[in-house]
Amino acid sequence: MKFPLIALLALAAPMLSLQAAPPAADVEGAKDDPTIKRYHGTFISRYSDKDFDRYLLPLGKALKSGRIKEGKYEKSLMLEGRVTRRAYHSTEADRSTLELFRNYQQELTAAGFETLYLLEDGTQTRGGITFIDDDFTSSLQSLSAETLYLSAKKTTAEGTEIYASLWAGKTASIRPHWAPRGAPFALLDLITVGSMDTRMVVVKSDEMQRRMDTDGSISLYGIYFDFNKDSLKPESAPTLEQIAALLKAQPALRLYVVGHTDAIGSLPSNMDLSDRRAKAVVNALVNQHGIASDRLAPAGVAFLAPVATNTTEPGRAKNRRVVLMPQEAKE
Repeated sequence: MKFPLIALLALAAPMLSLQAAPPAADVEGAKDDPTIKRYHGTFISRYSDKDFDRYLLPLGKALKSGRIKEGKYEKSLMLEGRVTRRAYHSTEADRSTLELFRNYQQELTAAGFETLYLLEDGTQTRGGITFIDDDFTSSLQSLSAETLYLSAKKTTAEGTEIYASLWAGKTASIRPHWAPRGAPFALLDLITVGSMDTRMVVVKSDEMQRRMDTDGSISLYGIYFDFNKDSLKPESAPTLEQIAALLKAQPALRLYVVGHTDAIGSLPSNMDLSDRRAKAVVNALVNQHGIASDRLAPAGVAFLAPVATNTTEPGRAKNRRVVLMPQEAKE
């Protein structure tokens, strides 16, 4: 027996309705930050982890619509370091944006963050001036987002600066299938200020000699220190071994070991830091590799001899270096 097409569709409709929608779940690969718990009933809909990136942190109201850039806010801070971003969508339409925001605000406070800027009037929405707008946040909030925002900062016991950016609003029409229309979302961005990895190939001892013969000195980027400290990191070992090999191959060679810093901080503090770092290199060569101390003369010049701009992190990374320069032969 043949059935009309409309009748077949009518029979199929109940069967389709019995197929439950997939349950809410974090997007594949996403995990919470270990220091910040999530709000009950929310799931990560999008995330991003960058070991080193730039982030413009709002410290005032948005002045104009459009993508995030300097001049968009009354006040802002450009940061560079590790950037993690998590967008949490609620599965409960009856939860308010304020409730979600307050819970994350309390969690940040409990984790030691201090508020730098707080926006609670909810006027800066996609119906007016956009507050946060970039590729990651595209289509995240609805026309009546009830925007709530705060930026915050904490400093760890080791001196590491961590910034937080928390933005809450209402879910847009483009949303996870499990997020009800109008349910709140929270965007939590964490920025750990730090330097990028300098993944340069270790310079061999013969190349060090060749560069000093042709250029008069060589800049080395394979000697690593923690921020504002003079303790050599273990990753420095290969470069120190090559310097020692150079000195052992040429017993008459004597070197100036010159520390250079970027321009973060005052000149006096960087003069002291660069001098201490140069001495740390000399001490390692003497104590770990048996080089006679009278063959090495440490010195620090802070940021007085830059090879790049100090206004960007890539430039600052080039300025942070140790330079080897042959000493003039004694008569």
